Amino acid sequence: MKKACFVLVLFLSSIALVIDRCSCLDRSQFPPSFLFGTATSSYQIEGAYLEGNKGLSNWDVFTHVSEGRFGEINSEGIGFYNKLIDALLLKGIEPVVTLHHFDVPQELEDRYGAWLSSQIQDDFGYFADICFQAFGDRVKHWITLNEANMVPNMATTVEYGHQIDALTLWQMQSWEL
Repeated sequence: MKKACFVLVLFLSSIALVIDRCSCLDRSQFPPSFLFGTATSSYQIEGAYLEGNKGLSNWDVFTHVSEGRFGEINSEGIGFYNKLIDALLLKGIEPVVTLHHFDVPQELEDRYGAWLSSQIQDDFGYFADICFQAFGDRVKHWITLNEANMVPNMATTVEYGHQIDALTLWQMQSWEL
Protein backbone atom coordinates (compact mmCIF):
# COMPACT_ATOMS: atom_id res chain seq x y z
CA MET A 1 0.00 0.00 0.00
CA LYS A 2 2.84 2.40 0.86
CA LYS A 3 4.46 1.69 -2.50
CA ALA A 4 1.19 2.41 -4.35
CA CYS A 5 0.74 5.69 -2.45
CA PHE A 6 4.33 6.70 -3.21
CA VAL A 7 3.84 5.97 -6.93
CA LEU A 8 0.60 7.97 -6.94
CA VAL A 9 2.24 10.97 -5.23
CA LEU A 10 5.19 10.76 -7.64
CA PHE A 11 2.81 10.62 -10.61
CA LEU A 12 0.73 13.57 -9.42
CA SER A 13 3.89 15.58 -8.71
CA SER A 14 5.11 14.90 -12.24
CA ILE A 15 1.82 16.13 -13.68
CA ALA A 16 2.02 19.28 -11.55
CA LEU A 17 5.51 19.99 -12.89
CA VAL A 18 4.38 19.54 -16.48
CA ILE A 19 1.37 21.81 -15.96
CA ASP A 20 3.56 24.43 -14.29
CA ARG A 21 6.01 24.41 -17.19
CA CYS A 22 3.21 24.66 -19.74
CA SER A 23 1.74 27.75 -18.13
CA CYS A 24 4.66 29.85 -19.33
CA LEU A 25 3.63 29.48 -22.98
CA ASP A 26 1.78 32.32 -24.64
CA ARG A 27 0.61 33.21 -28.14
CA SER A 28 3.70 35.30 -28.90
CA GLN A 29 5.83 32.15 -28.89
CA PHE A 30 4.08 30.80 -31.98
CA PRO A 31 4.03 32.05 -35.57
CA PRO A 32 0.97 34.14 -36.50
CA SER A 33 -0.32 31.40 -38.82
CA PHE A 34 -0.14 28.69 -36.12
CA LEU A 35 -3.58 27.27 -35.33
CA PHE A 36 -4.39 26.14 -31.81
CA GLY A 37 -7.13 23.58 -31.68
CA THR A 38 -9.39 21.45 -29.61
CA ALA A 39 -11.84 18.78 -30.63
CA THR A 40 -14.98 16.93 -29.73
CA SER A 41 -16.26 13.54 -30.78
CA SER A 42 -19.99 13.55 -31.30
CA TYR A 43 -20.58 10.02 -30.10
CA GLN A 44 -18.14 10.16 -27.21
CA ILE A 45 -19.10 13.69 -26.11
CA GLU A 46 -22.50 14.73 -27.44
CA GLY A 47 -24.32 11.44 -26.93
CA ALA A 48 -28.07 11.53 -27.62
CA TYR A 49 -27.88 8.80 -30.22
CA LEU A 50 -31.65 8.53 -30.58
CA GLU A 51 -32.43 12.26 -30.62
CA GLY A 52 -32.79 14.63 -33.54
CA ASN A 53 -33.78 11.92 -36.04
CA LYS A 54 -30.21 10.54 -35.99
CA GLY A 55 -30.00 6.93 -37.05
CA LEU A 56 -27.77 4.26 -35.57
CA SER A 57 -24.06 4.15 -36.36
CA ASN A 58 -21.68 1.29 -35.74
CA TRP A 59 -20.85 2.96 -32.38
CA ASP A 60 -24.49 2.86 -31.28
CA VAL A 61 -24.98 -0.77 -32.28
CA PHE A 62 -21.71 -1.96 -30.77
CA THR A 63 -22.19 -0.15 -27.46
CA HIS A 64 -25.66 -0.66 -26.44
CA VAL A 65 -32.22 5.24 -38.79
CA SER A 66 -30.72 7.08 -40.81
CA GLU A 67 -30.20 4.62 -43.63
CA GLY A 68 -26.93 6.07 -44.89
CA ARG A 69 -27.02 6.87 -48.57
CA PHE A 70 -30.18 4.85 -48.91
CA GLY A 71 -32.38 7.16 -46.84
CA GLU A 72 -33.26 10.82 -46.77
CA ILE A 73 -30.69 13.39 -45.69
CA ASN A 74 -31.28 14.20 -42.03
CA SER A 75 -32.27 17.87 -42.14
CA GLU A 76 -32.23 18.05 -38.32
CA GLY A 77 -28.59 16.94 -38.33
CA ILE A 78 -27.68 19.50 -41.00
CA GLY A 79 -29.50 22.17 -38.98
CA PHE A 80 -27.68 21.21 -35.78
CA TYR A 81 -24.26 21.53 -37.39
CA ASN A 82 -25.24 24.75 -39.19
CA LYS A 83 -26.09 26.28 -35.80
CA LEU A 84 -22.89 24.93 -34.25
CA ILE A 85 -20.69 26.29 -37.05
CA ASP A 86 -22.43 29.68 -36.93
CA ALA A 87 -22.01 29.87 -33.14
CA LEU A 88 -18.30 29.05 -33.42
CA LEU A 89 -17.77 31.70 -36.08
CA LEU A 90 -19.63 34.30 -33.98
CA LYS A 91 -17.12 33.63 -31.20
CA GLY A 92 -14.17 33.98 -33.59
CA ILE A 93 -13.47 30.23 -33.61
CA GLU A 94 -12.48 28.73 -36.96
CA PRO A 95 -14.22 25.35 -37.34
CA VAL A 96 -12.25 22.36 -38.62
CA VAL A 97 -14.58 19.53 -39.62
CA THR A 98 -13.64 15.85 -39.51
CA LEU A 99 -15.70 13.84 -41.97
CA HIS A 100 -15.13 10.40 -40.43
CA HIS A 101 -14.48 9.57 -36.77
CA PHE A 102 -15.11 5.82 -36.84
CA ASP A 103 -18.88 6.31 -37.16
CA VAL A 104 -20.13 4.47 -40.22
CA PRO A 105 -23.92 4.39 -40.65
CA GLN A 106 -25.03 0.93 -39.55
CA GLU A 107 -27.00 0.59 -42.79
CA LEU A 108 -23.75 0.64 -44.81
CA GLU A 109 -22.17 -1.88 -42.45
CA ASP A 110 -25.15 -4.20 -42.85
CA ARG A 111 -25.52 -3.84 -46.63
CA TYR A 112 -21.93 -4.37 -47.73
CA GLY A 113 -19.48 -4.27 -44.82
CA ALA A 114 -18.72 -0.52 -45.03
CA TRP A 115 -14.93 -0.09 -45.17
CA LEU A 116 -14.50 -3.73 -46.18
CA SER A 117 -16.02 -2.93 -49.59
CA SER A 118 -14.88 -0.55 -52.30
CA GLN A 119 -18.52 0.65 -52.48
CA ILE A 120 -17.66 2.87 -49.49
CA GLN A 121 -15.67 5.11 -51.84
CA ASP A 122 -18.79 6.27 -53.68
CA ASP A 123 -20.86 6.53 -50.52
CA PHE A 124 -18.19 8.46 -48.63
CA GLY A 125 -17.79 10.80 -51.60
CA TYR A 126 -21.55 11.35 -51.60
CA PHE A 127 -21.46 12.13 -47.87
CA ALA A 128 -18.50 14.50 -48.28
CA ASP A 129 -20.30 16.35 -51.09
CA ILE A 130 -23.34 16.85 -48.85
CA CYS A 131 -21.10 18.28 -46.12
CA PHE A 132 -19.24 20.55 -48.54
CA GLN A 133 -22.53 21.87 -49.94
CA ALA A 134 -24.11 22.40 -46.51
CA PHE A 135 -21.10 23.82 -44.64
CA GLY A 136 -18.44 24.68 -47.22
CA ASP A 137 -19.37 28.35 -47.34
CA ARG A 138 -18.18 28.67 -43.72
CA VAL A 139 -15.73 25.79 -43.19
CA LYS A 140 -12.25 26.27 -44.66
CA HIS A 141 -10.48 23.27 -43.14
CA TRP A 142 -11.54 19.63 -43.50
CA ILE A 143 -10.05 16.43 -42.11
CA THR A 144 -10.98 13.29 -44.03
CA LEU A 145 -10.33 10.64 -41.38
CA ASN A 146 -9.77 11.19 -37.67
CA GLU A 147 -6.65 9.37 -36.52
CA ALA A 148 -6.03 7.63 -39.83
CA ASN A 149 -3.11 5.89 -38.14
CA MET A 150 -5.61 4.01 -35.97
CA VAL A 151 -7.11 2.07 -38.88
CA PRO A 152 -4.17 -0.36 -39.16
CA ASN A 153 -3.71 -0.33 -35.39
CA MET A 154 -7.31 -1.40 -34.82
CA ALA A 155 -7.33 -3.82 -37.73
CA THR A 156 -6.11 -6.75 -35.68
CA THR A 157 -8.20 -6.11 -32.58
CA VAL A 158 -11.81 -6.69 -31.73
CA GLU A 159 -11.91 -3.72 -29.36
CA TYR A 160 -14.18 -1.72 -31.68
CA GLY A 161 -16.63 -4.46 -32.51
CA HIS A 162 -15.07 -6.27 -35.43
CA GLN A 163 -11.76 -7.60 -36.63
CA ILE A 164 -10.13 -6.91 -39.97
CA ASP A 165 -7.58 -9.48 -41.05
CA ALA A 166 -4.41 -8.95 -43.09
CA LEU A 167 -6.06 -10.31 -46.26
CA THR A 168 -8.87 -7.75 -46.00
CA LEU A 169 -6.35 -4.92 -45.55
CA TRP A 170 -4.50 -6.16 -48.64
CA GLN A 171 -7.76 -6.21 -50.61
CA MET A 172 -8.62 -2.69 -49.45
CA GLN A 173 -5.26 -1.34 -50.64
CA SER A 174 -5.95 -2.67 -54.14
CA TRP A 175 -9.10 -0.58 -54.63
CA GLU A 176 -9.01 1.79 -57.56
CA LEU A 177 -9.06 5.34 -56.26
